[in-house]
Amino acid sequence: MKGIAGIVIDGAVRDVDEIRRMKFPVFARYVVPNAGEPKGFGEINAEIRCGGQEVKPGDWIIGDDNGVLVVQRSARMR
Repeated sequence: MKGIAGIVIDGAVRDVDEIRRMKFPVFARYVVPNAGEPKGFGEINAEIRCGGQEVKPGDWIIGDDNGVLVVQRSARMR
């Protein structure tokens, strides 16, 4: 409904079986059986570091079974 194509989490995820049934791409460092502590509401269009990589609004995130990479917007604009 929001046009989200997938999620990348520099941390843990749970409920993997349900996520797979939904056929929704989720990439995470770890799979755990329990929920963590809430860290806030999050942000939209904010610069972040994920997996040691800087990610800025407008960058492309591409992922498959082998991993995730960032294609910086500035590299595409050349």
